[in-house]
Amino acid sequence: MSGMKIVCCMLTRNNEASLAKAVRSVMPHLDDIVIVDTGSEDGSVQTARELGARVYEAEWNDHFGEARNISLKYADGADWVLVIDADEEFVWKGETDLKEWLASLARQTVVAFECRHYETKDDRMLAVTHVDRLFSPRHYRYEGGIHEKLVAACDGIKRLNAQCPFASFRHVGYSSEFHLAKSRRNMRILGRELQARPSDGRIHRYLAAELHHVGSYIECIEYANSALSLLAGSDAYSRAQAHYFKIMACLHLEQGLEAEQAIRASVEDLPSYPDPYAIQIEICYSERRWEEAYAWYRRWEREVARQTEFLPDHCGSRVDVIRRHGRIAAVKAKKIEETFGKEVREMKVAILIVHPQLEADREELLEHLSLRFKDMPYEIGLWSKPSFGKDAKNWPKRSRIRWVEEQRAEQAGAKFAAACRADILWIWHPNERLASEWDEETFAETIACGGDVLVRAYSDRLGCEWTERRIRVAANSGIADPGLSLSRGTAGIIVERPFVVSSDKRNAYREISLGAPPIQRMLVAFACQRYQEVLDMRQPPDGAEEWPTFQFYRILALINLGRTEEASECLYNAMEAELGSRETLDFVYLYGKLAANAEMDEMKREALGLLVDTLKANPVVHSKHVRTTESDWLSLIAELQWQTGDRLRALVSWRQGLESSGYTNERCVYRLAGAIYETHAAEGHDRISRAIMEAFPVDSPAAQSMLSPIFSYLNMPEWSALFARSREGSLTKQAETTRQSGWPLVSLILPVYNDTLYLFESIRAILAQTYLELELVVVDDGSDDDVAAIVRRFAHDSRVKYYRLEKNRGLPHALNYGLSKAEGSLMGWTSADNGVQPRWLERMVQTLAACPDASAVFSDYYHIDKDGLAIETKRLSAYRLNGLQNGGPSLLWKASAYRKSGGFDESLFGIEDRDFAIRLALVGRFVHLQEPLYYYRIHEGSLSSRIDSGFAGGWPRLHEKLKRKWLHLSFV
Repeated sequence: MSGMKIVCCMLTRNNEASLAKAVRSVMPHLDDIVIVDTGSEDGSVQTARELGARVYEAEWNDHFGEARNISLKYADGADWVLVIDADEEFVWKGETDLKEWLASLARQTVVAFECRHYETKDDRMLAVTHVDRLFSPRHYRYEGGIHEKLVAACDGIKRLNAQCPFASFRHVGYSSEFHLAKSRRNMRILGRELQARPSDGRIHRYLAAELHHVGSYIECIEYANSALSLLAGSDAYSRAQAHYFKIMACLHLEQGLEAEQAIRASVEDLPSYPDPYAIQIEICYSERRWEEAYAWYRRWEREVARQTEFLPDHCGSRVDVIRRHGRIAAVKAKKIEETFGKEVREMKVAILIVHPQLEADREELLEHLSLRFKDMPYEIGLWSKPSFGKDAKNWPKRSRIRWVEEQRAEQAGAKFAAACRADILWIWHPNERLASEWDEETFAETIACGGDVLVRAYSDRLGCEWTERRIRVAANSGIADPGLSLSRGTAGIIVERPFVVSSDKRNAYREISLGAPPIQRMLVAFACQRYQEVLDMRQPPDGAEEWPTFQFYRILALINLGRTEEASECLYNAMEAELGSRETLDFVYLYGKLAANAEMDEMKREALGLLVDTLKANPVVHSKHVRTTESDWLSLIAELQWQTGDRLRALVSWRQGLESSGYTNERCVYRLAGAIYETHAAEGHDRISRAIMEAFPVDSPAAQSMLSPIFSYLNMPEWSALFARSREGSLTKQAETTRQSGWPLVSLILPVYNDTLYLFESIRAILAQTYLELELVVVDDGSDDDVAAIVRRFAHDSRVKYYRLEKNRGLPHALNYGLSKAEGSLMGWTSADNGVQPRWLERMVQTLAACPDASAVFSDYYHIDKDGLAIETKRLSAYRLNGLQNGGPSLLWKASAYRKSGGFDESLFGIEDRDFAIRLALVGRFVHLQEPLYYYRIHEGSLSSRIDSGFAGGWPRLHEKLKRKWLHLSFV
């Protein structure tokens, strides 16, 4: 072995771009490199010499065999020659080196390798073929002008064959940008070879392949047929190629029957050749012939498993897809038990909840799992990183819940599934809920596809979605594991979770994300409002799959940090990039929102044209990062039309947007109402009312239900009263349902710090509510005044609870402390100087009960002076999640929403209520009760008056702090 000499032989012509890779890939394995250049006009020769190769020049005469034999001539004293093309790379994966592996082979052996053909633009594998590339130059030479073959150099040589299992060639020369030109060149040379050897079946099969590549499918079939008639039965490789290209040509000609006949002929001729089986599976799958697809799949699996011959592999890059389709066909053909070993309903599921301490509502999750898995046996396991300590273990005591001790989630999952003898392991993340309906067939399909679920992480409209392999067959379960890698198919099971992370869980989420892929770390950083961290992360290269997501959230981070010009530049770059349609929609919509908030008419007009054109091209809006509808797009178009002076057309667009949403888009409702009011204000209320009723037709109950709140918002009470009855009817009906099932307990927090002038009056107003199921939690925030003495005057009422903090920590802390003591399923807070009407809670609870998808209800209110006299009525519009709007002082929310959103941010004293309202609105809808039921007192000592005077930096500074957290919401 020490005296063995291996020389690499290579041909090159204008291969400067790929030559260096080819040479470097073989250098560690051999002693010398011989390159024959056949007329390069680029830097190929210089590159080869710089890499240490011996370079010789030869005139190109359209004959590959002769050129290769010239290179063999210069392989002085070589025991072995390794042939590589200049557009290939040699890939060695052996534990020993090439010479050591060769030592046991006789010199008359010809070694074949897998040659894997790739598409350069997306690195997709196209096919796998086999090539003879390692041999003794003393025993063999080349013959043939193209697709040359090795023949004995002299008589008496008995050829031996071997395949190297440790090496392959990576070839890009048949990538789409090169293929057409190469095929035309090859056909020219093959035509000449055919004239010289018309009965050579291999030339016929090579011509069939090249004709297929250039789209001459009829001629391809003719040459494939002639090849099959001429080739010896023992030349299985060439016969397989001829069969394959005939089948594919028939499919391209849409001759389905002929293609299937060709498949059957191929299977009869070469029963061990897998490609025809795979093609037949795909044909049956596409035509929903499930029984046949499954039968062919079983035959394909069998042949792949026992494959020993050298045969082409054109379908190797689609193995995962073929397996997925075969197993889906099994499910559709009702072969679940035959495929997986048992019926789905008999499979036991081990649900491992990872990092359970981050779950916001544990009881709700357990109830959700109980409902969704009611027809299947299951157990629940809990696991978290050991560094999180005992907090993670603080879960409800249930017989089917167990804690799993392991260092990593993968180990914990395997251990848990084995302990409870489960068939299926399902990895479950905190705060996730199943969003899709699923049955046995869907579950079996998901297992068949490798266990992918679609994860949708959104808060209101903003977020992202991706697939993850969450469901897998447990080891030793007896279930057949599909063994697939992460698929890119459509996931049948969908889980949803919030995108924005509550402040109390941010540190834990960030620690968990440290070992995650960059895209997940970036999303977590943004969800935790670490915007500078998002900007500091290294972006993926242009064209990478993750690039649009990185760019989108980078733009929003820049907006939050007040770097609008940089955000605009990034947005322009994104719109000029070559992106998929979903990502393009996100950036176009964001550009429209940016234009609507800018002061540049040219930008507004450009955005308007872009939005209109994009909506025409994509009438069904399906974006990725911002969940928008056609109604949202039409509303944005209308806003830009209004801002650029085309007001009549804007009114039409708003009406179209309303109709598109079925009159449910509240943003659009109130914006159109305001625009109508502004248009007809000079003509009086009668003209305004007629215009509004024209926009909200009487034959649409949804449209009619909006009229009362619209007129109330426009301060037209007489018109609002006309349409109030239908809305009140639905609320009354829901209230009756709530009364029968039991009224929920309402917890009201009343924080006090030395503000005792109106405290007795405020407490009395709460206890005088017509709604009796309440508790009032008074939190004395370290007051100097004797708050306790006033509270003791209500000692007869057990609904009042009093807590005193030893040190003043500020309003947000007092609120959080009070909420920690609250027991109600509904919550709210009031101030020591404000008041309420007797039916305040009754009406708020009724309204919230009528809206199961809502997280909170807010009402209109009165401004009163220090003596309690009404100054003005504050009529509010629908809540706009724009990062700035407050829910007002009259706000009641669900405790479940509070657990998901987190408490008050104690770093935002003075504006904590707005931040809290935003986070509640990200969890669920805000319902507007258009009745003034609350009294907000304006006096010199109130907190709002002190902020007006500059306390805490005044409103501008507080608003700036809020913008740094939430300004991006104005743009999505």
